[in-house]
Amino acid sequence: MKNMISHIGYLFCCLAFCVPASAGTIYVDVDATGRNDGTSWSDAYTSLSAAIDAAAAQDEIWVAEGTYRPVVMKNGVRVYGGFAGTESSVSAGDADAHKTYISGQGVSRAVESVGNDSSALLRGFYITEGFIDFPYIGGGVLLKDSDAMFVNCVFTGNTSTVMGGAVGIRGGSPTFVNCRFYGNDGGWAAGAVFNLRSGSTSFVNCLFYENDAWEAGAVSILTGAVTFSNCTLSANRASIGKGGALFDTLGEAVLHNCILWDNTSPVSEADEIFNLPAAGGATTVTYSLVKGGWPGEGNIDSDPVFVDSAKHDYRLQEASSARDMGDNGFLPLDVGDTSFDGDTSEVLPKDLALNPRINGDSVEMGAFEWHAPGE
Repeated sequence: MKNMISHIGYLFCCLAFCVPASAGTIYVDVDATGRNDGTSWSDAYTSLSAAIDAAAAQDEIWVAEGTYRPVVMKNGVRVYGGFAGTESSVSAGDADAHKTYISGQGVSRAVESVGNDSSALLRGFYITEGFIDFPYIGGGVLLKDSDAMFVNCVFTGNTSTVMGGAVGIRGGSPTFVNCRFYGNDGGWAAGAVFNLRSGSTSFVNCLFYENDAWEAGAVSILTGAVTFSNCTLSANRASIGKGGALFDTLGEAVLHNCILWDNTSPVSEADEIFNLPAAGGATTVTYSLVKGGWPGEGNIDSDPVFVDSAKHDYRLQEASSARDMGDNGFLPLDVGDTSFDGDTSEVLPKDLALNPRINGDSVEMGAFEWHAPGE
């Protein structure tokens, strides 16, 4: 009998150690004063990088408002910002109400992701004050052979003296959903994003405005495929060279349901897009509004009638020519789970303002869907 009990006990012990640990929630609050072990809001880590180091695959990290030092992303670890520090549901975070910053403090990049797959996630953060000097790229974020995902993030106030003020991409297929890029300085080129190596980068419901570089005010694509779906690019500036919004050198830029309006460069015909077909650049634009026009099915050239671009409000007015002019067939899947319903196989249901993505029969061009006041 004793032997039988001993064997049964041994079996239970083995099973206990063999069953994988369930995903956990790790809490971070720069102002926490408890045990700082991440087990609750009161005992939260005060360091975001320490929480990421401690996290295992499938863990979630919830981060309260405040400013945090630079981090390195990790496979299987989903990091959410925008919390007050009292919430009990991940969907209760509000990135606008509870601003959560990852800052390079003007001396380094804010975020790095090397060799990550798409399970590495940052959602609801302001990525700011990143800086990188010659000869490196990506002032705010460096993505190297990375498929990392960024959802509802704001990239602002980042600087590269060479290329890619906000983001530098060296291979991989990263995804940006419902992100804003503004006030970044790319130095020589690419005020916001520089895509250096082959891969397949995606921007969905993203807004680019007031980014600046000598050439390629917002985005520069040296090589690789970069897709823009329902994005708005406006008031970006190439101060010396071409491509106020986009410069496609040897890449394959694809734009669907986008708006490019009032970007500037010293060469007026290159204010919005400049590509080098002789060098291999292949820019495809469909169902998009491009100031000055661009060849492609469904493209138009007329004022999008923003609510107030002077105040950075790029939502559409009722009279906008971009209303109902997109193609629903180009809407991607909701890989960023914009509605927090856990369904990433559905067609994108939300716009950048988290309103229904289709209001009427056809989707609007640009990052925002028009909705009547009170809808």
